[in-house]
Amino acid sequence: MEALLHWDFAPGLAVEAQVRRRFGSSVHFSPSSGHKEFYLDVSFSSASFALCEETVGLALQSCIGGVAAGFKVFKISDRRFRFSVTSNHVRHFIYGLRDRVWPDFICHFSLFRG
Repeated sequence: MEALLHWDFAPGLAVEAQVRRRFGSSVHFSPSSGHKEFYLDVSFSSASFALCEETVGLALQSCIGGVAAGFKVFKISDRRFRFSVTSNHVRHFIYGLRDRVWPDFICHFSLFRG
């Protein structure tokens, strides 16, 4: 976890600000929002850290904003995870980002097909 302390969360905050302006909501799901929960998949083609629900939540927070715990990350396989967002609009916006390349990881978003 100590290796994650140097991450820059500013890009995620910029994406989160864009979501707030466009959709008037947060990125992560909150039960009190009155919105329906929607899911996305994120897969990692590389990562310099152990992938688990907690570290994936932090990786998501660093690249798309929100709050790590609010994504309710669920492990599907070794490098693939499901996470929740606040609305279908936000889901498609994040999906449109497709690939995120960072110094410590490369992740790919896809629509969750439960």
